[in-house]
Amino acid sequence: MSRLPSVRTHARGYFFIRIAGKDHYLGKDRAAANAQAKLLLSEYLRHQHLSQTPRTVTSELTIEEIAIEYLCFAKTYYVGSERSADSFDRCRLSIKPLIELYGKEKPRQFGPLALKRVRERFVADGLACSTVNDRVNIIRQCFRWAVENEFCDSSVYQALKAVRPLQPGRSSAKVGKRVKSVSVEVVEQTILHLSPIIADLVRFQLHSGMRSSEMLKLRLCDIDRSRPIWRYNPSDHKTAWKQKERVVYFGPRCQGILATYLDRVGENSERYLFSPKDAVADHNQKRAAERKTPPQASKQNRPVKENPKRTPGDKYRRESYRTAILRACDRAGVERWFPHPTPPSCRNACKRGRGTGRLATLSRSQ
Repeated sequence: MSRLPSVRTHARGYFFIRIAGKDHYLGKDRAAANAQAKLLLSEYLRHQHLSQTPRTVTSELTIEEIAIEYLCFAKTYYVGSERSADSFDRCRLSIKPLIELYGKEKPRQFGPLALKRVRERFVADGLACSTVNDRVNIIRQCFRWAVENEFCDSSVYQALKAVRPLQPGRSSAKVGKRVKSVSVEVVEQTILHLSPIIADLVRFQLHSGMRSSEMLKLRLCDIDRSRPIWRYNPSDHKTAWKQKERVVYFGPRCQGILATYLDRVGENSERYLFSPKDAVADHNQKRAAERKTPPQASKQNRPVKENPKRTPGDKYRRESYRTAILRACDRAGVERWFPHPTPPSCRNACKRGRGTGRLATLSRSQ
């Protein structure tokens, strides 16, 4: 595979992606097709092994070949947490214009002026100054990795280090807006338009100060309740790869929110406390209770559908949690806010969904 494939449209309206000469049909829904294509491509890159034979500088690999090799390495390097997928997406989005502009060139032909041209592509795409500098650094990392593995000469990487980062207000790149904390009043107005479980998630995050990725995978077996102040020590978190320990404390307010969900779990301590399955069950039960007419006889004994296409998951995803909050903001008529930063893969597709503030946190011991 000489370049990263993209989703294509079949003459009959189906979406498909061709990986290593094989077509994978993805259905007619674009959003589902893009998600499935991303998984297929990630799985393909995960199983690609770098050659064990040492290569010398004289092998004359093209920039496109080096970039593909680096993405294969990045897929196996950024593992262990949900944010690892975001790190790989940043690499993928940074490398893509490099392949498009200079994929067929040799590394020795890629210098500071060429790197500036790639940077101009990022600026033309409307990216903020900090994002442009971040993606340029990833391209440098790609060539540093190439030098480390003797895919190109060290002079290439040394020359790229001469390109200075863009300064806010001194270039044509736009200056990113400072993200401020959203007020508690706006959060309370939004909670009125959320489902009960999502509303409890927002309150719980507000009082605990947890990251969304840590909160959504909370289980009873991970909580130490032997003390008045409960302790939660997530095994997988943002800085776990640095061998750092993460401890979150749950005070009376957090314990009060968790009380209902502890009863739902019962003896299954490995079950996720906040589950979409419970939300769907509560919603169906509420609809049945509010029904004004008796159900039809044919629907009372209807068998459960086998192998449905979509079923609620065991835990919420960060994307679904954020989307629920954004929709509630629209219903409440308040400015959109979000509980966590938007992943790089979703920023361009969800520009209208990005909020103007980030969820503020109260004292962690409340």
